[in-house]
Amino acid sequence: MKPKVRCGVDSGGWQNVKLIEAAIEDAAIPAQADAVLFHFTHDAMRSPAGLENIFKHVKPGGRVVSAGGKWAPWWALPVNIYMRRVARRYVTTFEGYGKPWSLLARYVPDVQVKSALFGAAYIAWGTALVPEADSTGGRD
Repeated sequence: MKPKVRCGVDSGGWQNVKLIEAAIEDAAIPAQADAVLFHFTHDAMRSPAGLENIFKHVKPGGRVVSAGGKWAPWWALPVNIYMRRVARRYVTTFEGYGKPWSLLARYVPDVQVKSALFGAAYIAWGTALVPEADSTGGRD
């Protein structure tokens, strides 16, 4: 039996937050979310199937924020060496590490990005796409 881990959700008594432990592609999300936060989740940000699953459960117009590491500009080679050393423990792929947010454009067409830490980190934000109605009158 796994020991119960106390977290801010439990100790804070939050009733409007549900933690789900699952692969992003398989997560059974029980509700429509008002917002999504991707925080140092490079592998999730590079999974088209995972993003599809998440955004099926985001209300149109919901806020989306992503933050994490990325490659710094070419001239910051020491920073990139450090980032590779640190990130290799947490990511399974460096694919897309130059622009980890790039797959968000399908779901967040107004995505904006700001770099930090000599270009080795980013924060991206925007609004979830409001889907057009399909021919049956439902959502895409």
